[in-house]
Amino acid sequence: MSAGLKKAGGCLLAVIGAMMIVCGIFFAVACYTADVDAGKKNHAQWEEYNNHLTTIDSLMEVGVPDSIIDAQYPRPIIRQGGFATLFGGLIALVIIVVALIPLAIGLLLYRSGKKNSLIKQNRQ
Repeated sequence: MSAGLKKAGGCLLAVIGAMMIVCGIFFAVACYTADVDAGKKNHAQWEEYNNHLTTIDSLMEVGVPDSIIDAQYPRPIIRQGGFATLFGGLIALVIIVVALIPLAIGLLLYRSGKKNSLIKQNRQ
């Protein structure tokens, strides 16, 4: 294999590996941001529900059926946060581990191609 082809292939593999690492980090950050935004939205829903709690209690004391109260004042879901962050971090870790393979091979090919081209230059 020629030195120029090794350098070009190595450079291409190194760039692909580096871009995969950047994409993995971007994915983890996006999942974390989505998790934080969903947490804020859920907190706001519970604040609104808690503001209507006295009205809900008075309607229950009067004897209004639960289905009517739930239709008027729906209860927000109980959210366990952190799953999106955990998922994003796990997938990013897998992507980064896989990306290290072409990055390492690319750097080795580039270095050996550069070394071979230097040897050829010294011979001439």
